[in-house]
Amino acid sequence: MADEAIRRVVEQANDAGAELIRFLYVDHGGVVRGKATSRSTLEGRMASGIGLTVAMQAMNMLDELQPVDGLGPVGEVRIVPDPDSYVNLPFSPGAAAMMSDLIGLDGQPWAACPRSFLRSAIAEAERDGLAMQAAFEPEFLLARRETDHDGDRLVPVDESLCFSTTGFALAHDFAIDFVRAIEAQGMAVELYHPELGHGQQEMSIRHAPALAAADRQVWYRETARGVAWRHGLWASLAPKPLPDQAGNGAHCHFSMWTSAGRDEPTARNAFYDPGDRYGLSQLAYQFIGGVLHHLPALRSPAGA
Repeated sequence: MADEAIRRVVEQANDAGAELIRFLYVDHGGVVRGKATSRSTLEGRMASGIGLTVAMQAMNMLDELQPVDGLGPVGEVRIVPDPDSYVNLPFSPGAAAMMSDLIGLDGQPWAACPRSFLRSAIAEAERDGLAMQAAFEPEFLLARRETDHDGDRLVPVDESLCFSTTGFALAHDFAIDFVRAIEAQGMAVELYHPELGHGQQEMSIRHAPALAAADRQVWYRETARGVAWRHGLWASLAPKPLPDQAGNGAHCHFSMWTSAGRDEPTARNAFYDPGDRYGLSQLAYQFIGGVLHHLPALRSPAGA
């Protein structure tokens, strides 16, 4: 990592008064995990990373270690932050965070690191003169967590109708704080509305290049939960948090562009062909075919 990048991050943390800086990664179950360093040790940890047992990538969502070859309790990788991803966390005053890559002790990207895998896919597309833009469209339940004789349960903040102004009004204070927290981290909100399910929210943010889009989905999830907790609420992005209500979707919108990306003046949408019946290029059909071919691999044993 360049000394200049390290100095920039240390200066950002000093200016913000960030006492703890989280080095975050996403595991194979979609759980956001990480470790934090103090501001006083940030400079050294930026260079060295923070140690992590390889077993963490074999943990399921119940923190039960699964038998996976090469991912046992012996062995370590380093959590190395991406300085360009630094954000101060408005929902956690005094804290900042960076998205991180998992790097082997040999200094090379670890094969079990999802972020490194995405980097390699981006590089492969670039060699073909292509760049992807993407954005997620998540939905989540906003609820109160209550405990009774049956245990914990989530009670939606409202029973309003889809897109109704009642839904806007009842979630207003949370929604405004959520928008402000999102935009404080350099993201732009596109649309917001109360969705079909009771207490269900949908707020979409603007697209970005593939890696930044994936990072933004992490910041979005962290921010939704963090702002909700500060309101005494619970934000659940789980697919089906309430059995009798609509489930939460997380649509991924993406497009492939020639040149260096969508924002380049000479860029062209490589998925578009005005002469095709559906407006799709040959590359778009090939892309769809690839997604369908690999779709079974997205099913985990827990979700089968």
